[in-house]
Amino acid sequence: MAFLQELGYVASGRYVRFTATEAQLETVWDWVTVFGFAGLVTLLLQRSAEHEPRDELWHYAPPAVGFAVANYLGNHGEPWFAGAVFVAVAAYIFKVLKVSLSR
Repeated sequence: MAFLQELGYVASGRYVRFTATEAQLETVWDWVTVFGFAGLVTLLLQRSAEHEPRDELWHYAPPAVGFAVANYLGNHGEPWFAGAVFVAVAAYIFKVLKVSLSR
């Protein structure tokens, strides 16, 4: 685990260090949005393997950004706005990407 503490990345032209404890999922919003994003990626991969894909890659960008915004709002004390964004993302996924829960 020590190597995780030595990891860093370059942002804005400077070296930034972070520890493994800073990269943990801590809130409900972290978990909910990660699972939502994982489902979105699974849908993208499943549909991209179709012989004739039914949607474009850019159709997946709005819900991905929406999950990030919902996570940010939820982690910064705005649970009602985060919930509204999450519901809007879910509506987009069902309407635009045409996901159905039944077979």
